[in-house]
Amino acid sequence: MNETFLRPDGRNTAFGIMNMADITLTHLRNPVSNNDVATKAYVGRNSDGINKVSKSDDTMSGNLNMDGNGITGLPAGLPSSGSGAVSWVPVVVLVRGAETESAGKVSKRGDVMTGDLTLSIDDDEVRV
Repeated sequence: MNETFLRPDGRNTAFGIMNMADITLTHLRNPVSNNDVATKAYVGRNSDGINKVSKSDDTMSGNLNMDGNGITGLPAGLPSSGSGAVSWVPVVVLVRGAETESAGKVSKRGDVMTGDLTLSIDDDEVRV
């Protein structure tokens, strides 16, 4: 008889596959070993010193190692703050725009230009 039923005092052990079908386990203790079952409440409250970040409106400190994985789902435009993440496309657009804007301009130092330089003072043109 001891091999047919599980004893509540833990003096026998279940082996194989146990089909719990529609049975609910209640009043479980907090897990002690890595293979112990854990309740939803235990896992959800940042147990064992493992900190988790909520899916929405949470703050994280320290580095996040993505282990080679990417971040997807960022907004298509620029972030609303200076510390927000930005997707690749807006960055490329900004860089290309800056390259186009600076093309044909003279740097303040060390650049060489040929041709006339027109200086304008109160809409009066003066050639140098």
